[in-house]
Amino acid sequence: MFFLKAAIRAAPTVTSISASPFGAFTLGMDDHSPAQLVELMQGLGYDGLMAHTWGKDPLPRLRAYLDVPAVKSGAFRVYAILWTPKAKDGFDTNWLAQVLAVAKTLHASLWVAVSGQTNEMEAVIALLARAADQCAEYGVDVVLYPHFGHPYDTLENTLPVLKKLNRPNVKVSIHLCHELKAGNENCFDEIVAKATPYLALASINGAELGDAVRRDKPDDWRKAIMPLDEGALDVKPFLWALAKNGYHGPVLLHTFGLKTKPEDHLAHSIKKWRELQIELNR
Repeated sequence: MFFLKAAIRAAPTVTSISASPFGAFTLGMDDHSPAQLVELMQGLGYDGLMAHTWGKDPLPRLRAYLDVPAVKSGAFRVYAILWTPKAKDGFDTNWLAQVLAVAKTLHASLWVAVSGQTNEMEAVIALLARAADQCAEYGVDVVLYPHFGHPYDTLENTLPVLKKLNRPNVKVSIHLCHELKAGNENCFDEIVAKATPYLALASINGAELGDAVRRDKPDDWRKAIMPLDEGALDVKPFLWALAKNGYHGPVLLHTFGLKTKPEDHLAHSIKKWRELQIELNR
């Protein structure tokens, strides 16, 4: 079996995060066109972004990325397309085929966060298996998106899902905000080490400490997702764990729920990112 045969790599001694490209989510930015977002982010120094399928008809917006010159040339990347199906609803294979046609051209992964109840895991696995097989037809990777409050809610709890799917095109991601919600801020190194061979994407953000990011406030993200330069949390241990375990894939800034203009919070966050790189690479 693929999952069982894949060897857990020994963590290298390298502790540099400089090899990771830095991108951003586009959540809350639909008042900007894809061309405007690429121009803004690239101008600030971001390497890429995450697109999404939210909204009534996301396909025209997704296809618009195909015509952005910096994306076409490869100078700026669309790393993934976020898809958030509901376990009980299944999905339209014809619609997904259109999304995957875009993903294939963009060399983007399909980032999948399935919502539902914990007793719906059988339906979740069935949905993901169908989606992964369809993605394989297009040469597109599926990246499982652990989301607090969903059937697979943390990176560690997503690994059994990965094992059950047992498909080489299925990877997994880690998100600082969702790990914080689960109270995992003191075990990043251990968590990342378990998933290193399958880890494809990571997201980061500023956050506060304390009850605002704990399980007793599951729907409150105001203190759990902040611009990278805000909040009392020291994010260096999270980045250190990624680098120590040999992760050099994209690190994306989480932007869900941010109220300030993208021009402002994106600029502040990438300034902080550069400062973090200097600190971590000393």
